[in-house]
Amino acid sequence: MKNLFKIKKHKCPWCGNDVFMLSTYSSTKKKCDCCGHNYTYCDDSKACKAQKLSVGLMILCMFVVPFNFLPFIVVFFLSFYVSCYLFIPYERMDDTDKFMIKKYVSIITMYDIIKINPRKILSYYNIVPICFIKDNDIPISNDICILIESSKKIGPNEYECIFSFLPLSSVKFDIKEPNTKFIVFDNHEKVGEGIVKGEKEGF
Repeated sequence: MKNLFKIKKHKCPWCGNDVFMLSTYSSTKKKCDCCGHNYTYCDDSKACKAQKLSVGLMILCMFVVPFNFLPFIVVFFLSFYVSCYLFIPYERMDDTDKFMIKKYVSIITMYDIIKINPRKILSYYNIVPICFIKDNDIPISNDICILIESSKKIGPNEYECIFSFLPLSSVKFDIKEPNTKFIVFDNHEKVGEGIVKGEKEGF
């Protein structure tokens, strides 16, 4: 129950720094205090579609059953939960260079000990902190955020992911050769490890 109501921190899709949460009921657009760029909800995410559905049901209850508050209350709290606790990734606004950013194909193996569903960590457009390492697990970079462009399960704990770097990240890393290894983090804990197979061709 404790993990159910734990709100995951959101990161700026431009620079990777922690940002203020958006709200369905107030603002669906904010400016990052660190980089000064605007971000909004990622409309393509399943969580965002679930949020819009719950809000639509709440409005429907207001008109269909105006004299019966029980359905309205149930749907209202469902909508509130979805808006506040269901993790909806953010996307960059007015990004004119998004098709120019390099994308990389990687294989990520998630550890069995993690408490969160790996599909949530590697979900579409989620921002994940990683650290590149040598073969002997010695770090060769600082922690850097990547954007999950797509992912699919290819084994019991394995996922093929396409990722890109955030354009305004304060940490830079140049992948000079394939088979570069990295560690995946969630909430400052190691949750998996991956290897870069190469650049993705096309957009």
